[in-house]
Amino acid sequence: MQTVQALKEEDGGPIAVGGAELAATLTAHQLIDEYHLFVYPVALGGGRPFFAEHTRVNLELLETRTFSNRVVYLRYRRA
Repeated sequence: MQTVQALKEEDGGPIAVGGAELAATLTAHQLIDEYHLFVYPVALGGGRPFFAEHTRVNLELLETRTFSNRVVYLRYRRA
């Protein structure tokens, strides 16, 4: 986590990460400033959680977009 914190403190622009496990770890350490989520209209009933268990994150919605394939893009920042 120290490496990610050091990267955030540098002048280099945004850092993007992907993957539920990495995102859950960074969220638990409050190292994510914005979330860019794509919601696909498919119900699978499984998968890895994006947020770690018992983690609460207050979010402010910044942007939404709906694409022709019914995918919805949501952009949030930590409130």
